[in-house]
Amino acid sequence: MVVLAAVLLVGPNAIPAEEPVPADPPASVPGWGEPVWRDEFTHRDPETGQPSVDPAKWNVRGRDDLGLLFDAAVVDRDQVSVDADDILHIRAEWLDEPVIRPPSQTGPRELWHLTGYLDQRRINPGDVTRGWRYGRWEIRARTPSGPQTLGALSGFWLRNSQSGEIDILEAWGYDRQAVREQRIDTATTTVHTHTSDPSQNQKYIWHHSEHGGPERVWQDFHTYAFEYTPTYAAVVVDGQVLVRVTPATHPNLWDERYFDSPLHMRLNLHVGPSQRYWGLPDPDRREATQNLDLQVDWVRVWAFGDDGS
Repeated sequence: MVVLAAVLLVGPNAIPAEEPVPADPPASVPGWGEPVWRDEFTHRDPETGQPSVDPAKWNVRGRDDLGLLFDAAVVDRDQVSVDADDILHIRAEWLDEPVIRPPSQTGPRELWHLTGYLDQRRINPGDVTRGWRYGRWEIRARTPSGPQTLGALSGFWLRNSQSGEIDILEAWGYDRQAVREQRIDTATTTVHTHTSDPSQNQKYIWHHSEHGGPERVWQDFHTYAFEYTPTYAAVVVDGQVLVRVTPATHPNLWDERYFDSPLHMRLNLHVGPSQRYWGLPDPDRREATQNLDLQVDWVRVWAFGDDGS
């Protein structure tokens, strides 16, 4: 997104032409250089000319290739869009009637929401697939996590072919009547070693507000980044390093059983399903969960070393 300044050149005392002024800060990061991959959501559909998600950069998922997730929502491609200002929207909205989960599946029985989901993994032939073993991943986003967002969980996360997971951004919604264990108003970075087996899962959880990060993150856009190298990992929010750890202090983050394969990005807006943690939206109290809108200005990736895949 670029703002063009006016140009005035007349005679020897001409006023110098002003250069285009970037509306966003530069993408170059000290020590990392320029991104090797980026999406500013400027793509236009070649047939309609309308803003849309670039199919060469993301898989926009639906129920047909994800099935019913553990969430209290059904994934639908129509819940993902890009507006005229190049902002990605992932929306979660109430259904008039719930989708009923089959008895053989785990999770809430009644799914009262539609939501959206994007990723970079291969599920079907021709899917976008891209990953980096080490690098720097960054998102600028505004999360739907203030009052009257009970059950919302905005997620920007990394997964690999093993069991490791790095949740760069998690921001929980809430209702003023709900009291849960997770922090509200702020955002969190979480590392999991094993997501499918709780007995093996070891977590590191960093609530940003406890490390000097912004509070009430839902009031504006913020930039969230995670740096991961062979010698350190760091949580960076709005350009400020909040947490920096090493293999000596957090060895599981470098354990080859969990984190020895390229990490790919996933981006979605969870709804529910946990009454204890996220909160579970109640169709009899719809006012506690207004329609939700995760807004994303950009996503960028920097490679570490020679890993520019």
